[in-house]
Amino acid sequence: MSTNEPARKGPVARLTGFAAIILVLAVVGGAVSLFYDYVMQYRGETWTQRERSAGRVERDSTSAMKRRFVIGAGSGALIGIVYVWRCLRRREDP
Repeated sequence: MSTNEPARKGPVARLTGFAAIILVLAVVGGAVSLFYDYVMQYRGETWTQRERSAGRVERDSTSAMKRRFVIGAGSGALIGIVYVWRCLRRREDP
């Protein structure tokens, strides 16, 4: 190893970093998909967007919220896994 190359992290630190990336993206993706209609109910640009979101919020149930969170978390985790795979292929730390 030459003096110009930065020191690599240990395997546990790298694994923890990769897991944190996946976990954070999963939680953020789940939260965004969970609360999207609640935010759009007040922040929609058009009357149609606001009314459609308000109707969805009225009919919302706990099971639908759980399903949206799981779908959003899965999407976020998938994005995190793709990023981690790219980092591993290029042999770089996140």
